[in-house]
Amino acid sequence: MDFSNYSARDFVLNESFQKWILEPDEKTRAFWEEWTIANPDKSETIEEARTIIQSIKSTLEKNIKCDRDEIWGRLMKDIEVKKPTSKSL
Repeated sequence: MDFSNYSARDFVLNESFQKWILEPDEKTRAFWEEWTIANPDKSETIEEARTIIQSIKSTLEKNIKCDRDEIWGRLMKDIEVKKPTSKSL
């Protein structure tokens, strides 16, 4: 595949590139490291795409943590509300 005309957005949307940034395996690491060495003129574009992906990942992780904390809080509140009191025993 020819990545020479890729923009940062194109790299961000490319599954292989995403894998290299987020969960690299030996194959994707080798490919992208070789490609970046062979294409130094794209280093700024690659770095921009990497930053975008890492920012998206960070935002998603924060949202998941907030959602998890909110759900946990609701569950604890429901448990407290449904907890039997000494009057109901």
